[in-house]
Amino acid sequence: MSEMEPAELLKDLSERLEQVSSVLNPAKLEAEVSELEQQAAEPGLWDDQEKAQKITSSLSHKKLTLSRLSDLASGVDDARVLLELSSQEADAGALAEAAGELASLGDLLAGLETETLLSARAVPTEVRVSRRSVSAAGTVITGTAAAWPP
Repeated sequence: MSEMEPAELLKDLSERLEQVSSVLNPAKLEAEVSELEQQAAEPGLWDDQEKAQKITSSLSHKKLTLSRLSDLASGVDDARVLLELSSQEADAGALAEAAGELASLGDLLAGLETETLLSARAVPTEVRVSRRSVSAAGTVITGTAAAWPP
């Protein structure tokens, strides 16, 4: 197993985040959130409790997914800036901080990737996700998983 430099970690995270974003389609999620918010605002929503729970649960899940994507994108951008500054100033402390932040972001992204892969089982198409995780120590772990709905 090899160790990745912070710049490689950043590139890897950026690519993985782009892949997850393309699968989750934030623009579509935002449109669905808007529609669900309209449905949730209807006066008789709770007349049918089962329907209301489905709507509010779906709304909550989609909002959380959008928030996680946004937080990850911001984190990657922040880490990019920190990495650039630490490189320009040859600041080992800032470089270590950037590496730690990248490792944390990698863990968060890995969770979202797993959830995305598992939820893809409901989609009637083959989904293949190739992962490259990096431990806090910088150890690279690679793997590929495929899901085909039963």
